[in-house]
Amino acid sequence: MDITVKLSNSMLLIYEDKKETEKLVIDKPMTVNEILMEIGVNPILAPMILIDSKRVGKNHIIDSNELITVIGPLAGG
Repeated sequence: MDITVKLSNSMLLIYEDKKETEKLVIDKPMTVNEILMEIGVNPILAPMILIDSKRVGKNHIIDSNELITVIGPLAGG
């Protein structure tokens, strides 16, 4: 399965060494949590995960080609 992980701008501020898009090939179903760890992203720093513009939990199982968007911490005031 071909997985594409897209990091939001807030995630790129935390992970300056990462590219906006990471590609990963997996041969068995994995949770979003496992995929984040596989690419070196701490799941605690990812409060929102989107697949096809729909919010999913970090325990969501990926078992097909997907685009995962990782939204980092939001700030403002």
